[in-house]
Amino acid sequence: MQRSYADAVIFESQYSNTMKKIKNENSTQVKHFICMNEKSNDFIYFNDLLEEGKKILDDGNNEYLTAEIDSKALSIILFTSGTTSISKAVMLSHDNITSNLYALNCAEKLYDTDI
Repeated sequence: MQRSYADAVIFESQYSNTMKKIKNENSTQVKHFICMNEKSNDFIYFNDLLEEGKKILDDGNNEYLTAEIDSKALSIILFTSGTTSISKAVMLSHDNITSNLYALNCAEKLYDTDI
């Protein structure tokens, strides 16, 4: 996380103890710790963010829907598990992500009920 200079980290609850340690040590610039699958007082819960977003949309704020996106610009840094030792940072744009999703959908049908 130090190499990524991330503002936020999204993780599953199995990493909660590690994230608590990192958060308490204040050893990174991460400001937002978001747990995908478990609510706790220590982290932001992903489903709460979804609900907050739905409320913002229901209240008429659509700035996120109309925001201009540079599809070629760096969007996320995804860290692989690393085959040699240290994980590798992969820089992805919106085009990279959508291309991957399109290719996946060509190989396997995706439904809005899939998790």
